[in-house]
Amino acid sequence: MIAGSQTNKVAQEQAILDTAYQARLRLTERINNEQASDVLAGQPPLSANISALNSESTPKTIPPLHISALSNMTSTESADIDMLDMSPKATSATSTNLKTIPSWMTDARKRFESVFTAANEKSIVELWLEFEELLGYPDDRKIRLTKDMRPQQLSDWMQRHRLWDKAPPVDKASEFGATWKAWWKTLQPEWRIPDDDAHPWPLVRDLPQNEQWQKLVKGGRNGFVLVLLSLTWWMMREKDESRKTVESSLAFADVQWALEQMIQVLRTQCEQGKEGEDEREDEEDPNTRPKKR
Repeated sequence: MIAGSQTNKVAQEQAILDTAYQARLRLTERINNEQASDVLAGQPPLSANISALNSESTPKTIPPLHISALSNMTSTESADIDMLDMSPKATSATSTNLKTIPSWMTDARKRFESVFTAANEKSIVELWLEFEELLGYPDDRKIRLTKDMRPQQLSDWMQRHRLWDKAPPVDKASEFGATWKAWWKTLQPEWRIPDDDAHPWPLVRDLPQNEQWQKLVKGGRNGFVLVLLSLTWWMMREKDESRKTVESSLAFADVQWALEQMIQVLRTQCEQGKEGEDEREDEEDPNTRPKKR
């Protein structure tokens, strides 16, 4: 059965590659036809960039395609590949977007989608996926959240093969929740901690400018994902005890708010990085008119 499954997978991947290759050939044929029409009509030829694409559009120079991303394409999307922008800049951006998603994220996503089922909870899964993407799917295990005040159940779970669909034992929701909130507070900027010790929760949301969230903005398998995972354990235990989530839902709302703020910071950094790359490309392009200083 395993051999048969692998054979089917290889066949599916080959079919995807064949489809993309045929689409590339259609694009080449279209460009050639347009060039011929322009010449007959007395119009100037297409740009040098397109001519360069024609000269490179042979089976030997077609770039490798990303299987995991193409596997999710519909037939309509795959048929529209020939409409893609094939400029060097667009190709570079596409390669970045198609970076392989780690397999552990697929398992984590299934776990989150099975627990965060309420209407106001579902969006956090997509937020987390964007968070990891903006960070570039880091795979360095040294990138981690602090262990200070961290629930022991997380350490136990890590030592037991990280089974995403298996929650460790949680005796009482209230006890686990207290430990979880203490850990969550250690991950926050100082301005989020209330001055009133008698009312330590909820945390402050009066966001100052230029907050970078250094302690919390950590991706990868030892990063922010552990906050969400341990939160699912708390929510499930509280639901088992009282058939509803109260304290854990308040914590969920705070986690989602913090995640939204971090994503805004990462989006800004990403846009600034792209602008810097565009400026450098313009400076290096000999066809670009020098800017006045």
